[in-house]
Amino acid sequence: MPDKSIEPTPTVPDFATVLADLNRLPERAAKNLNKAFALLTERAGKTLQVSRASIWLFTDAERTALRCIDRYDLNSGTHRTEANLDVSDVPNYTQALRRERVIIADDAYADPRTAEFADNYLREHRIKSVLDAPIRQDGEVVGVICLEQINQPRQWREEEANFVATMSDFATIALLSHHKDLAETALAQAQKMESLGRLAGGIAHDFNNILTVITGAVETLQLDDQDSTESERMLKLIGEASARARRLTRNLLAFGGDQNLAFKQLSTHELLDAVQKLATDIIRDDIEVVINQGQAPFWINCDQTQLEQVLLNLMINAMEAMPNGGRLTLEAIGPNNDDHIGIAIIDSGSGVDADAQARIFEPFFSTKGDFGSGLGLSISLGVIQQHGGKLQLVESS
Repeated sequence: MPDKSIEPTPTVPDFATVLADLNRLPERAAKNLNKAFALLTERAGKTLQVSRASIWLFTDAERTALRCIDRYDLNSGTHRTEANLDVSDVPNYTQALRRERVIIADDAYADPRTAEFADNYLREHRIKSVLDAPIRQDGEVVGVICLEQINQPRQWREEEANFVATMSDFATIALLSHHKDLAETALAQAQKMESLGRLAGGIAHDFNNILTVITGAVETLQLDDQDSTESERMLKLIGEASARARRLTRNLLAFGGDQNLAFKQLSTHELLDAVQKLATDIIRDDIEVVINQGQAPFWINCDQTQLEQVLLNLMINAMEAMPNGGRLTLEAIGPNNDDHIGIAIIDSGSGVDADAQARIFEPFFSTKGDFGSGLGLSISLGVIQQHGGKLQLVESS
């Protein structure tokens, strides 16, 4: 019979094997940082058999709030996020993040570094013990990887603390890899758009000079008293062709970011009212159009005609993504920290796949195959950039 008084030796996780398996993490993080962080939290949670493992990043330069990027729950085996956590009132904890490699709190309520979270975090989640490691970038703390034991206290071993510290290093590597990939992609895209923009701008200016000559000749002929039906017909054709060419010129100049805009002060209420009227005969009847102007208008300095065309173009794109009908919402968004306002266009369509998202603003790229020129969003982007703004595609979860 075995001696029951002797406790069995606890199984020690093979930390080296777990860490070795994460060697491809930078490659994954370059493409999708959230998935890389989810891999880290799951590996940490399963390896240490801890209730919750999460990664948080600071949302501001002042380090006053943390945003949960991913939290893994061991019992349910699920990933989720948390609401932002205010850390402006926890000086002991924030100082510990800056100074220490690992925060080991066997009793989270007694440890002065973590006790500051007792009322607004620990009790809510029944957390008893905490093991945290700061995530650093360029010598600054940018986030934290947290391991939390709920219901029962836990005494953390030294090798567990070292493991979590190494996991925070992997989080740093993932961040650096992701930022490097974003920077390289943005640079390549900017160089491509700049070259095409200069080309389009040059063509547009030359074409505009030719149109000026044609338009002048048409106006001169119209002053002549010739009573010729054929001459009138030809003049009309020349005039229509000139008008179409001038519209094409404006589009090319918008694409090149070099057109002359008529700026004026305009409220978002006026802009959305005008777009709603223009869209009445354009948007299909099976699309419900909702305009959320908000109570107070926001004022912008803009070319009204150009912004109306941009919004209509985006609405048409949204409509085409809802072949069976749906809901299309235009919503005014109040000023951000840079005093920029926004107009959100939200549809209930099928969305855009990841590959198309990466190329959506490229000139001549179209999701419509042979039926699209691929210039619509490029031109819209040029107009918005001339207004000093940004045009972004955001997929809802």
